[in-house]
Amino acid sequence: MEDYINLLVSEFSKNKNFEIASGQKGYMKDKFDFYGLKSPVRKELQKPFLLKSQLPPKENIDKIINEFWQKPEREVQYFAQELLQKYAKQFELKDISLFEYIITHKSWWDTVDFIASNILGPYFKKFPEQRKVYVEKWIASENMWLQ
Repeated sequence: MEDYINLLVSEFSKNKNFEIASGQKGYMKDKFDFYGLKSPVRKELQKPFLLKSQLPPKENIDKIINEFWQKPEREVQYFAQELLQKYAKQFELKDISLFEYIITHKSWWDTVDFIASNILGPYFKKFPEQRKVYVEKWIASENMWLQ
C-alpha cells in the first residue's frame, strides 16, 4: 500500500513543472500547491495506477484516500478521487463517511463537483435509502460544500 502511494507521488514529482504549478496555484486562489501537471499529462502518468490489475484491495481504500488527501499537491487529490471512482461497484454503506471527509477537507469546487457526480451519484444509486438521510443532514450543515 505504501509502495502504491509513494510510486504515484514519485511519478508526479519527477514531472513537476514549476511554471505551470505557479499558474495553477494562482488560478485556485493560492489555496493549494501543485506539481504543475496539466490534466493530459497527469492522466497519462496515473494510467498504470488505475489499471484493474494494479488497484489496491478495497479494504485499504479508506487509508489510501486519506493519505492522498493529506498530500499538499492538488493533483494527488484529483488522482485519489479518480481512484475512488474505480470502486463504485464495491461501495459499502459505511463509505459515506469517507466521502463526507473528502468533501469537507481541502474543499473547493474542483473536487466537490467531481465527488458529487462521480462518487455520490453511484453511491446513492446503490443505496437510495441513504439519499434522504444525508441530503437533509447536509442541507442543515453549516459547511457550504455539503449544502
